[in-house]
Amino acid sequence: MADMNVHANDAPAEQAHAVAPPTRTDDQIFPAFMAYSTIPAIYIQQFWYTICFNSSTGLYNYQLDEQWFNLHKDVLIDALDITPTNDNNPYVASPSSDTVIEYVNTLGYPSTLMNVSV
Repeated sequence: MADMNVHANDAPAEQAHAVAPPTRTDDQIFPAFMAYSTIPAIYIQQFWYTICFNSSTGLYNYQLDEQWFNLHKDVLIDALDITPTNDNNPYVASPSSDTVIEYVNTLGYPSTLMNVSV
């Protein structure tokens, strides 16, 4: 009887009527039961998986869904908000973890450091 649709007038008198509360889309709990897909994350994964540099054209090629795109490096730098290289101020590599640990210990850190992470 639980899987059958029974009209309210045809139900036995001793059986209680089961009434489902109305479902509204503006309820706070409603989004918890919805399945969402983070579409930008899917595209970002596909972008990084398919991007390659074409040395003959000087363009970066990548695929989103079924369509291929070609980007010049300047457009890609602007889109990804990458800081351009400054030849007057070259990149200096970070010191090794041993150097950082030794420096922190010389400052009087109360515990012994064994590991440093970025």
